[in-house]
Amino acid sequence: MSLKIISQKELDRIIELHQKWLDEKQGGVKADLSLYDLSYLEFKDVDLSYAKFEASSFKGAKIKNVKFRYTKLNHANFSFTDCDNVNFSYTNLAFSNFSSSKLKDVDFIGADLNNSDLSNTSLNKTNLYKTDLLYAKVDNMISIGNVGEYNRTIYYFYKEDKVVCGCFNNTLEKFEEAVREKYKFDNKDYNNCIELFKKYRD
Repeated sequence: MSLKIISQKELDRIIELHQKWLDEKQGGVKADLSLYDLSYLEFKDVDLSYAKFEASSFKGAKIKNVKFRYTKLNHANFSFTDCDNVNFSYTNLAFSNFSSSKLKDVDFIGADLNNSDLSNTSLNKTNLYKTDLLYAKVDNMISIGNVGEYNRTIYYFYKEDKVVCGCFNNTLEKFEEAVREKYKFDNKDYNNCIELFKKYRD
């Protein structure tokens, strides 16, 4: 499938019109850049919430201080990108590709990352609160499903020492404390998960 080529100048103009649309100003146009090649372009200090970038390529792009809240980014390619202070909260990122990317201070709250590729990806201060990671491919993650009375799936990112389980998003030590406080060690499922996670961490 061929992607449409766009220049930095053309992109900046589309972003400008999208900002007008967000601000409900005359002449504003909601951005739809689905099936575009945005590789190696720069996105900086912009709000692209509610825009559409389905199946577009951001490969090698520089993305800093950008809001992609409630944006359609399913099947998008973010491989080899640098994302710094980017907000993807409540965004559709299903089947997206973040392989070999550097993510710093990235917010994925409530985002859909199912079937996404996060292999060889640096996750530095990444917020995965209520993120859907079902079938996501991550080199340094182990997931265990059907845990506890609510049949939760628990994700452990052992290089970053981060546990994600429902509303919980913190270190393994904090997770163990939370389980101890709630169940007083009387929950075999959670205790088995913690022991397995420790083996990966250590």
